Amino acid sequence: MDVLKSNERDKTRTISITPEIPKKKTLKGQYESVLSTLKEGYDQVAWIVDLDTILDESRKTPSGGKPATQAFLEYRQKLAKFSNVSIVVNNPCLEFWLLLHFKETAAKLNNCSQAETELKRYLPDYEKSQGYYKRKDGDIYSRLKPMLQTAIAHAQKLGNYDPENPQNAKSEMFTLFELLIIN
Repeated sequence: MDVLKSNERDKTRTISITPEIPKKKTLKGQYESVLSTLKEGYDQVAWIVDLDTILDESRKTPSGGKPATQAFLEYRQKLAKFSNVSIVVNNPCLEFWLLLHFKETAAKLNNCSQAETELKRYLPDYEKSQGYYKRKDGDIYSRLKPMLQTAIAHAQKLGNYDPENPQNAKSEMFTLFELLIIN
């Protein structure tokens, strides 16, 4: 998010974007972080969720345990009462959003590795790291910004996350840009 802020100074100068990579990787920990951030008084909180992790956790749920998909839906429902919380779902992951900058696709990708493989057709040197996202020769946002409208259009065609069809490829990142009014 800081690369977004640095590239959109005119449009974001009155916005304080404070990205947080959750220290608690559990779904419950992320939910609690959203609640904690709300208590700090931010005007808007966006929770960006990679669904592949939740689906994987659900597959590993012990017999009789609550699947992560069910917990996620319960957290979504609880957060729905807050008008200043946006939950942005990527299925399978953020790399799918990046892929949408290059091609329109609704391909079912079972995990982030498959999305990364597809993305590397367009960004051969791609790696999932802070160093790659913030490269001195062009951060990820500035490199992909010329294709932002294309990615937004592709993502909008896919529609929003549907809990009844969690296997469908989605990226709701376009809602974040609508929220920030950057397009």
